[in-house]
Amino acid sequence: MVAALVGAGIRRVEAARIKKKHYDPARGRLLAFGKGNKERSIPIGARWRPAFELWWSNGKHKPNDLLFPMTRRQVSYVVETFAA
Repeated sequence: MVAALVGAGIRRVEAARIKKKHYDPARGRLLAFGKGNKERSIPIGARWRPAFELWWSNGKHKPNDLLFPMTRRQVSYVVETFAA
């Protein structure tokens, strides 16, 4: 999740809404839905792509599954814990 937040520059609410189908590995872009359910296409930095590829290649996730099944507050908690 930290790779998603840092590598793509996504917001907490966007991280909580990411589904497997939102990542395009061929283009290295993430489709994110944030405030007001607005859609934006975000390029993933080359440094962070291996982390994305690892998550998205995981066979446990179906296309409509949330990648990080968390609330915005839980995402904040993870970031605060990681940064401490």
